[in-house]
Amino acid sequence: MGYFEASDNTPYHAKRLQEKLSGVHTFSIVVSGEKDAFPKTHNLLKLIKLQGYIEEAGQFDKSFSFADYMGVVHGGIDGEQSGQT
Repeated sequence: MGYFEASDNTPYHAKRLQEKLSGVHTFSIVVSGEKDAFPKTHNLLKLIKLQGYIEEAGQFDKSFSFADYMGVVHGGIDGEQSGQT
C-alpha cells in the first residue's frame, strides 16, 4: 500500500476491507468427491468440520464453503415452509 500517495483513499479502503470483510487476499482449497457428493448431509458435515479446523488454526479470517450456501438455501426453504418469508 506504500505505492499510493497519502491523499489516495485506496489504503484506507483496503484496511476497511481487511477489518470488515476478511481482507483482499484469498486462499482456496478445492475438495472433490464422487458425483453428487456434496448435497449429501454427511459430506456437508465433513466440510463444516474442515472449516472448523481452518478457523481454529487462526491463520485465516473467514472461510466459506458449499455447506454455507446450502445452509442459507435450507434456511430459506425452512422459512417458507413455516410461513415465514
